[in-house]
Amino acid sequence: MLRNVARLVRTPTHGYATGRGLSASVAKSVLRELRDHRFYALCVLALTMGMRRGELLGLSWAAVDPERRTLAVATSLQCAGERWLMQAKTMAAVRTLPLPPLVVDVSMEHRERQAQERTAAGVGWKENGLVFPSRVGTPYEPDHLRRSWEPVRPRSGPTHRFHDLRHTCVTLLLAPGRRCASCSRPRATATTA
Repeated sequence: MLRNVARLVRTPTHGYATGRGLSASVAKSVLRELRDHRFYALCVLALTMGMRRGELLGLSWAAVDPERRTLAVATSLQCAGERWLMQAKTMAAVRTLPLPPLVVDVSMEHRERQAQERTAAGVGWKENGLVFPSRVGTPYEPDHLRRSWEPVRPRSGPTHRFHDLRHTCVTLLLAPGRRCASCSRPRATATTA
């Protein structure tokens, strides 16, 4: 009699370990210090929405709906040789997120700032419809974003990377006692490792 022994294997489920991101007070401090930086909105989205670096850099204005307060995450900026690709990391990464009022406000302020950059660049602006392009409208290289984060690191903690803003979002959402904004019920607590 044949049997599939793989069915006998039980894979462990891993809980998300909190504590890998910034504390709430450090995150607030970083945002205060970045208030006038051109990527303040990018950091706000990373902290509040938990988006990946490539998703943020590949985000188009067409995906942001301030009226419905939603954001469609369907693309991610990826480098393929000397070309830029805009495709989702995986099909599971495609999602529509509700936008808190703070994020809508910050996004609209960022759009106005970007219009000023477009005017300043003049004919040098290359329109790509991106929310977070370079100063001339072209895709912003992920490594440049990493380097832009370097001056902020001492303020956030010398070991924190830009990607840790994503971890911060999850850590803060999973913190014991936090309430879900949409239903006012306490969130489930995370397991700590």
